[in-house]
Formats: sequence, structure tokens, C-alpha cells
Amino acid sequence: MDAGKVINLLTSDCKFLKALSRRQARQLGVQCPGTLEQASRSSVSPGTPAHTMADSELRSAPGCCVHCTNFLRSRKGILLFAEIIFCLMIVICFSVSAPKYSSLSVVELILAVFFFVIYMCDLHPKIRFINWPWSDFFRTFIAAILYLTTSIIVLVQRGHRSKITAGALGLVATCLFGYDAYVTLPWEK
Repeated sequence: MDAGKVINLLTSDCKFLKALSRRQARQLGVQCPGTLEQASRSSVSPGTPAHTMADSELRSAPGCCVHCTNFLRSRKGILLFAEIIFCLMIVICFSVSAPKYSSLSVVELILAVFFFVIYMCDLHPKIRFINWPWSDFFRTFIAAILYLTTSIIVLVQRGHRSKITAGALGLVATCLFGYDAYVTLPWEK
């Protein structure tokens, strides 16, 4: 029996691969496809450019996902995600009752998403002409001051329930942005 026929037989029936360890399967050059996309990739003969590209896609995707989930579990990732959520809730509340105050939340939402993407994709070491710790510190410090001022003004004016809710959420966002500014203060380290 030809070695190619054995490999095709093993590839078509993945039950045999479960008995083999992954290491042994790699030594044989056999790969059990988990999805239709992987099955179509594995049908490409080894050594061709398409096979090499498929292998590089499979290797790079888990690393990217691991990096993203590691950032989401970090303190900075949690803070940025919380800032995005609070800014979104404040924008919704202000858009119902007082649209003139919603511009602050929209700008902070865009900036928080921008910094979230930059840090999550690990682009900040690659873009060296921007001092990222100081930029992030000034962003959060200014946001804390502006949210405190806006929230106090909105709560003193009183009004619709959503306006009061936005003012209260703004005070919580003030604490959140203030804590983020304290944590990212560059000369603290």
C-alpha cells in the first residue's frame, strides 16, 4: 500500500487520528480538519504556496486571539472597555433628554475605542512618534475633569429622568477616568 493512500485513508477517517497523539500526526503529515474551511485547506498538497499560506493563517490566528484576550483581561483592557460602555450609556441618555451635552461623550467614546484598538492590536510600540502613556494620561485626565463639570451642571439643572441618569453615570465615569489617569500616570513607574 502506498504511503499517500495511507495518509488519504487516515485523513478521511479522523477516528484514527484521535488515537494518535498530535505529535505523531504531525510527523506523519496528517491533519484532521475541524471545519469545512480547514478541510479545503488540507486538500492542498504540501509544499505549494497555498498550503504554506494556510499553515501561516492557522498559526497566526490563535496568537492574535490569545493576545486580544490577554489584553481584555488586563487592567488597562478592562478600564478601556468600561470607559467605552459608560460613554455609550451616557450618549444614549443624553441623546434622549439633552442632546447638547452628548458631544463630550461621543468624543470620549471615539477616543476610548481608538486607544482600545491601538493597545489591543499592540500597535503602540510600532508607532513611535506618539508618546502613548502621556497621550493616554491627558485623554483620561481631561475626560475626568470634563465629565465632572458636565455632570454637576446637568444634576443642578434637574430635568428629565434620563438627564439625571446621565449626570449620575457621568459622575461614575469621572471616577473611572480619574482612576485610569492615576494608573497611567507615566512618571509613577
